Amino acid sequence: MHGRTRVFQVVIICLGLCILMPPLLWAMEEAQQDALEQNRAETQQDVINTPHPVFPLPSFDDDLKQAERGEATAQYVLGRRYYYGDGVIQDRKKAVAWQTRAADQGHAAAQYVLGLLYLAGEGVDQDSQQAVVWISRSAELGSAEAQYALGMMYQNGEDVPRDTQKARELFVKAAMQGNKGARKQLAANKGQGQE
Repeated sequence: MHGRTRVFQVVIICLGLCILMPPLLWAMEEAQQDALEQNRAETQQDVINTPHPVFPLPSFDDDLKQAERGEATAQYVLGRRYYYGDGVIQDRKKAVAWQTRAADQGHAAAQYVLGLLYLAGEGVDQDSQQAVVWISRSAELGSAEAQYALGMMYQNGEDVPRDTQKARELFVKAAMQGNKGARKQLAANKGQGQE
């Protein structure tokens, strides 16, 4: 009888764990996701001003050779290097030129950054129409940051006609990719009855 009681206790403990573990795992996953997302830029200016991650980068000459061969990612990186003066004299116009070359090839991150540069008028004349074009292209390619930024533009009627339904669609897409700003915006809109 004592053996059955012990087995029964083990079964009860296992059942309890099966009931308690999913919420605990979800909470742990959400906490981990929040910690990862803390490092993401939440505003447009943060994306522009976020320096390169700290890891060994190829030399400027290596990046230049790859960029001149037409490699979009190298062009994007070179644009960032010119923007920050990383291994080269800072030159915002050259940054825009390299971002444009990468963006023209469909590089989503370059399209988003180029849109932000047009929006801010950094290295190029401020042009909100061009900003919307590039941010929209990046959003269409699936950039969560671009989807969130474009959603905010539609929600506030900034540089585009106000369209809360379009904004919500973009927030949902960005939130599904883990964009914290989009999640917060969806929750705030729901709280205000703007589902």
